[in-house]
Amino acid sequence: MSSTSVNDGYWHKVQIMKDKRKITLIVDEFNPMRAKAPNKLQLDGQIFIGGLPESLPLVDNSASEGFKGCIRNLNLNGRSYDLASSKNIIHRVGQCFAHVETGSYFPGDGYAIYSEDFRLGVMADIQLEFRTTELNGVLLSVSERKGSPSLSLSIDDGSVVFAVDMGDNHTFTVRQSFPSPYQVCDNLWHSIKVSYVENALTLKLDNLDEQYGFSPNDHVRESKARNPLFIGGLPEFEPQGTLRVRDNFKGCIRNVVIRGEIKDWTDMSRLHNVLLNACPIH
Repeated sequence: MSSTSVNDGYWHKVQIMKDKRKITLIVDEFNPMRAKAPNKLQLDGQIFIGGLPESLPLVDNSASEGFKGCIRNLNLNGRSYDLASSKNIIHRVGQCFAHVETGSYFPGDGYAIYSEDFRLGVMADIQLEFRTTELNGVLLSVSERKGSPSLSLSIDDGSVVFAVDMGDNHTFTVRQSFPSPYQVCDNLWHSIKVSYVENALTLKLDNLDEQYGFSPNDHVRESKARNPLFIGGLPEFEPQGTLRVRDNFKGCIRNVVIRGEIKDWTDMSRLHNVLLNACPIH
């Protein structure tokens, strides 16, 4: 096991060499680590890169999660291999872009689960930044199976919409639009801050005037339901809740803060087809 820290977002070179019983591990040309291994290894010829199929039993002490990041320049016994080759079996592997900036990329069919048991409560504040080239997309959603209570933040036909249902099957919303309906999809970064306190919603988009929405009910009950909070889209059979659009978000999201908590993308409960910490620059 190397002593070098590698979860810093930079490229690292890993070399593994086996000579009879001696195995050597070198990371970034520093501090070779050596250990002894059996003279012969019984291998079936299959090589898995970046993770293991769920049907394959785990080896002792092996990581249970798939690799989250980018891999390049694979070389085995002096021969280079193209990981993107059609000769390989590729399962949920995306593209690494040459020019990137901070942010996570959603290709249009991905989503992240911020928490498996998020509780709406009577108040919350949420903020994030996004950039996209699309007029529609789910930014955030949490909903009970029956559709109420629920909360959502989305891009709907060029406008940003924040909607909440506290469990009485009545949705109250607040909407903010840019001066131009196509400004939302200009592929530039935009910031959103939303909050709700009982029956009042607020929405702040970039430096535009803050918008407000109010529930017609004076008495809003506190929702104690706990459900998955999705970012960037929904799986196929998840309830739509307060969303008017179903399109998964296509673009980049960064700086997600929910109730004052900043959570790294690698700490999400689950990720599906999301390129972490690498937002492509075209």
